[in-house]
Amino acid sequence: MPKKSLSKHLDSLSLGLFCLSIAMVLFSCGLAVSEFKLFPYEYIKSGFNLAKSGLLEMVGNEAAALPFYFSETARVDRVLTRSPVLMQQGLTVISGITQQKDFRILVVDDQGNEIHRWSIDPFQIWPDFNHIPEEDQPKSAPGTHVHGVKVIENGDIVFNLERVGLTRMDACGNVVWNFPHRTHHSIDRDDQGNFWVPGQINHYDKEASIPNYHTIFQEFTILKVSSSGKLLEEISIFDLLHNNGLSGLLYMSSIDNWDTVVHGDTLHLNDIEIFSNKMTSGIFQTGDIMISLRNINSVMVFDGATHKLKASSIGQVLRQHDPDFVDGNTVTIFDNNNLLPDVKNPSSRIVLWDTRDNTVNTVFEGSQETPFFTHIMGKHQRLPNGNMLLVESTKGRVVEITGDNEIVWDYMNIIAGGLAGIVDDAQRLPIAMDQKFFSDARESCQ
Repeated sequence: MPKKSLSKHLDSLSLGLFCLSIAMVLFSCGLAVSEFKLFPYEYIKSGFNLAKSGLLEMVGNEAAALPFYFSETARVDRVLTRSPVLMQQGLTVISGITQQKDFRILVVDDQGNEIHRWSIDPFQIWPDFNHIPEEDQPKSAPGTHVHGVKVIENGDIVFNLERVGLTRMDACGNVVWNFPHRTHHSIDRDDQGNFWVPGQINHYDKEASIPNYHTIFQEFTILKVSSSGKLLEEISIFDLLHNNGLSGLLYMSSIDNWDTVVHGDTLHLNDIEIFSNKMTSGIFQTGDIMISLRNINSVMVFDGATHKLKASSIGQVLRQHDPDFVDGNTVTIFDNNNLLPDVKNPSSRIVLWDTRDNTVNTVFEGSQETPFFTHIMGKHQRLPNGNMLLVESTKGRVVEITGDNEIVWDYMNIIAGGLAGIVDDAQRLPIAMDQKFFSDARESCQ
């Protein structure tokens, strides 16, 4: 073989051996990182788990062909069932997605006719997202979604854009104020007119005060916001649990034999409610704070002044949302009861939690004859006539049921032929908020 050809072959062989050695080194390093949890093990593991949880949250299950905000339906009519005599009177506010992947908040009558509308475009409402880390900022539609709404006495609406912020908008769609904190899930209003909303802080560095919480992890907070959009108080859920001797609940997602390292969304705060002075007191008193922590299947009530734990339901519901005070001793809870994927036709339910003996009893549950299930989200509202308004969020469906569980109103957010859009929230409005109320509200801001 000529010297030039031999030299060329030797060069190729050397390059091949060099690349193979690099690959072996990288492979060995990967094994060491995985086996001994060396840097950057936690970053890789955290990123994988966040990506996995985010994907499952978006599609619901591995076989889903549509994103979580769309679902297939054979229905054609928005309103399928209507029994005006048995229904609670009043218009209904419904927040949901459109076919164009933007959001709208509608006020409809019992026939599904639109009485009023707010069109919600996150990219117009927020001139920038500078309060959000660059990697978490919305980039394209839908970018986020409405999650929690409250119509107030002058016709304005207050709503969360999920993990973007809280906005107050007048009846004409003008932004009154934006609250630049990463709010999400729910809005409650206290007797003084302040708003209580969940907040979220993403931590990209370890915190000495929270050992074994490795980055990236979410810290959830309770935010008290004035009617003018100013922060009045912020309470860390970490502190709340720690100060009540419940620090062990912070590590429920740990499954390693050798350590209790956790990361990501360990608690998932999804609701805050304040006990009103309009309710009959019992164990609960005016100003007490109730929270729902989905990822540890827990609902808790704390003294509003001392923040001491008064009552807790742990493990009696599964992936719950939207606990509501009934009176000073009892609470209703939207129990998602998410047993996917092994249970093929699971049912969500509404339960009554009696804190006097810590029992939970089913008030309503979906069935084969009356399907009702949403694996994420979900809301319920007890109505003055004894009925309940239920939100089957991922099916885009709102139903009103009687005390005997008879469906008297069945609404679906149909956005195209064969397609329904997600419904975040639905609330029956007070009778005084009628068609004239919204017409007058529009005139006052035009």
